[in-house]
Amino acid sequence: MDFLPFARPTIDEAMIAAVADTLRTRWIVTGPRAAAFEKELSARFSGRPVRALTSATAAMQVALELIGIGPGDEVIIPAQSFFVTGNVVERAGATAVFVDVNLVSRNIDFAQAAAAVTPRTKLLLPTHYNAPLDPAVLEAFANQHQVRILEDAALSARMGEAGRARVEQKFGLHAHLQRVEQLYRTGC
Repeated sequence: MDFLPFARPTIDEAMIAAVADTLRTRWIVTGPRAAAFEKELSARFSGRPVRALTSATAAMQVALELIGIGPGDEVIIPAQSFFVTGNVVERAGATAVFVDVNLVSRNIDFAQAAAAVTPRTKLLLPTHYNAPLDPAVLEAFANQHQVRILEDAALSARMGEAGRARVEQKFGLHAHLQRVEQLYRTGC
């Protein structure tokens, strides 16, 4: 039986060369390439300040702190997501409320999310799991239930493969561009 990969990354020679170039500078997390990435990403968002973080986990943790999520708050998250999604909510002192996903898209089931809203619900943290979530649906949910939305888009292809490949090749890293975009959309 051949190996069946679950989520094979797209890595080509240009990306490998960019990573090697970055390693040769001895700057891995910060430095000139990270600063250039932040500058280009800021330009994408009309000059708004941007900070690249070392992981999607760190980005979610910072976002929850900036939004003010803490003890006594509930955060609705999909049952099918990376385990860190629930962990960062619990670390913030809030309660993770798991709801099931749509069996076709594998994204959060909005009917179940709506049923889970309580007076303590402060945030919906959906994962763009198999396909991007519809921004209009997210906005309608937020307005109807008076909650904030923080999108976990680390698994999303929202920006398109061509754009993602260009950013990854230029900066020699797997850019959590969608995560940063969602921090921008949340007002952080």
